[in-house]
Amino acid sequence: MDQETYSEYLTIIKVKHPGKIVLTRKETAEMLQIGLSTLDLRIKEAKDLPKYKKCGGRVFFPIVEIAKYLAADLIQVA
Repeated sequence: MDQETYSEYLTIIKVKHPGKIVLTRKETAEMLQIGLSTLDLRIKEAKDLPKYKKCGGRVFFPIVEIAKYLAADLIQVA
């Protein structure tokens, strides 16, 4: 993972969601530019996702994991 790309994604997430360290499923789907149903399917199948945490039946995605996922995905595609 390219540290500069990771830092750029982390900054973008922090600007869009100030003060947050985790995002909801809906916020994460928006950041990944996928539908909520697609995100839910990926959670169910446990594939192609940033690392996430479950708490009381809810799913949260740490912003650092979203930034890592986006930076790694960009490198794989490029």
